[in-house]
Amino acid sequence: MNNDSIQQQPILHHGVEILLPEEVGSFPVVFRNLSIDQDFKAWLLLAGNLINQYLPTYGALLFRGFGISGSAGFNGILPAIFEEEIEYKQRTSPRHAVLGNVYTSTDHPNDQVINMHTESSYAQPWPQRICFFADVPPTTGGETPVADVRKLKSLLSGELLSKFEQKGVRYVRNIIPGVGMSWKEIYQVDSKEELEQILHEGDFSFDWVSEEHLRLRWNRPAFREHPVTSEQVWFNHAFFYSKHLLEDFILEVIAPEDLPFVSYYGDGEEIEKEVIMEIKQAYEEVKIVFPWEKSDLLLLDNMLFAHGRMPFEGARRILVAMGNPIS
Repeated sequence: MNNDSIQQQPILHHGVEILLPEEVGSFPVVFRNLSIDQDFKAWLLLAGNLINQYLPTYGALLFRGFGISGSAGFNGILPAIFEEEIEYKQRTSPRHAVLGNVYTSTDHPNDQVINMHTESSYAQPWPQRICFFADVPPTTGGETPVADVRKLKSLLSGELLSKFEQKGVRYVRNIIPGVGMSWKEIYQVDSKEELEQILHEGDFSFDWVSEEHLRLRWNRPAFREHPVTSEQVWFNHAFFYSKHLLEDFILEVIAPEDLPFVSYYGDGEEIEKEVIMEIKQAYEEVKIVFPWEKSDLLLLDNMLFAHGRMPFEGARRILVAMGNPIS
């Protein structure tokens, strides 16, 4: 889908035009600023009840034309968006801190696709809300596609859903020197004692394969109950961490048990390639893609909307912050 999705007649709210999509999950709600002297943080505080109403219904809110000024401006409005901000720990994506709990959205090379996922659905706790800010919109490409996981779930077969509901998901992670981040960076600790305490508290199984090669295993449900709507939502990284999304040459040189990440059913059974392809096709059908504009702010209910990243050329600086932790 693209940014030509049909919208209903606009609603005006204190100098802001609100465009609601005609169908839930078809496009984010768009808040467009019409006032040159609008104080965005003050408006957010004023519109808090409206945002709390729209977000669990529509799942994605896009704010345009508010003139947010760089990382400092983005950081300054977070208290009006989150009840509690989250420091990025249990890291999987390479990103670096910019200011406070504001981070680069990802430092992956610009020619790579980042597949659809709900942030930290493998972790405890996870953010209910995630917010993206277009500090420097990409020159070409670089969109952040989003997808309503409720629509995704409706396209998946009953057999697939039932199997994941019964078995859950097992994640295996290998932290190996020279391949991705070190365990110190991932968990923001300095000693193995601190690390192992975190792993025990998080119900991880782990082995030190070598002095610096750490292999982790842990199980999580494939579905979670949304704290507001009470829906059982598809909330996992089974698709994102599937070996079936990797290039063939990677699987030729790295044994499955040594891959940086790999997902299984909760009993350790391999997830079939056709299952991953079914999920991939469903994402393609419900995915919403729109171009970033300067100072855009995209707020997602992380349990209702997945996101990804398209390849790009030229400059691109999309910042991210996470909040309202759930465990």
